[in-house]
Amino acid sequence: GYTMKGSGAATPKQNYTFVGKPFNGVITNPISANNLNLSGNPYASAIDADKFIDDNISSVAGDFSTTGTIYYWEHSPLNNTHVLQGYQGGYAAYTKVGGTPPIAPAGITGLGGNTKIAQRFIPVGQGFFVFGSATGGTINFNNSQRLFVKENDPASFEMFKSINQITTSNPNLAVNANDDFIVPEFSKIRLGFNSTNNFHRQILLGFMDGKATDGIDRGYDGALLDEQPNDMYFRTFNTNLIIQGVSFFNENKRHPLSIKVDQTGFIEIVLDEVENFDANRKVFIYDNLTGLYHNIKTQPFSVKLINGVHNDRFYLTFTNRNTTSVAANQNKTNANVEVSENGAIDVKYINSNEVLQITNEDTNVKVNQVYLYNVVGQLINVWDVRNENQTNILIPMNESATGVYIVKVETTNETISKKISIK
Repeated sequence: GYTMKGSGAATPKQNYTFVGKPFNGVITNPISANNLNLSGNPYASAIDADKFIDDNISSVAGDFSTTGTIYYWEHSPLNNTHVLQGYQGGYAAYTKVGGTPPIAPAGITGLGGNTKIAQRFIPVGQGFFVFGSATGGTINFNNSQRLFVKENDPASFEMFKSINQITTSNPNLAVNANDDFIVPEFSKIRLGFNSTNNFHRQILLGFMDGKATDGIDRGYDGALLDEQPNDMYFRTFNTNLIIQGVSFFNENKRHPLSIKVDQTGFIEIVLDEVENFDANRKVFIYDNLTGLYHNIKTQPFSVKLINGVHNDRFYLTFTNRNTTSVAANQNKTNANVEVSENGAIDVKYINSNEVLQITNEDTNVKVNQVYLYNVVGQLINVWDVRNENQTNILIPMNESATGVYIVKVETTNETISKKISIK
């Protein structure tokens, strides 16, 4: 591979000429322990990143990285400088689960609109980074990794593709067709994070049907390389991941997310895309602080967070545990986020009397505790109502300030949460 800087001239475009014979056969390069190594495709054809990862699974890893992650730098076509602070670009990541698009790292302009997702086939001349393992080793390239796959194939990470495609109708010429390759069809979820300063991070979760686990799996899990001041990632065994491979799909499992913000404000978690997934399957973000489930297939989940790192609060899941969830933006004041599935317990705020009313029609269920949170997730008050009249619990709220709140009702059977507006 190569890394280079241009002359700085906006026009004419800088041209580079590669001189010499194309490489063929086995090529090896040493990689130091825990070292970030700039490598690249040395052949005059594409190489299969999946095969490259398999062939180097014992050497491309780091103490805080997962073995087998490939990082591509994507440079924006709008860039016209070789001064670092003026760069427009970011690092796209790829594992055997799939690829994610880049986000501009700190220290550059942060512009450029980089949306290209890292793909499986690495083009001619494309450079990339890999991490050395704790002991180091040797990076191995060989002909079994090579395929003829053009850059205009959706599975290729395009680099030099020309706008003008050459076509011919001469039947005597060889057909310019890609080599055959198998595309595994695993179910995948692409989650998006919209920060307070308008950055968008995409993270990828893949259900690999037994090929990966909930732990750290070499070649499947992709470590976060370029952590941002405002960011979201999967959190597994104290490792921050932007790509995570797990085993079989389980709708009851919760997949932990971490969110980092450097200023108080609203963030959003959105559903960017699903692949090979049941169209009727709901996708929820569970807020462990408020007990709310938010269906992000119908509306983005928005929440106001204070400055800091929020671990063990937000989870991706695919069931709302016997409750019916109605997605609601936390800026709005008139939506019920959750109600009891059987309708036996009802929660409402009566503005005229400044009273929170909880009615319970199920004699087999007792309401134990009632919690009140603000929209930032801070606990405002808690009431023990086990000895109250369970059919009609009344809690005075005249000391609460005007605003939007979350009421969490804890019963002997379930936890119910609802948004209220105090006027």
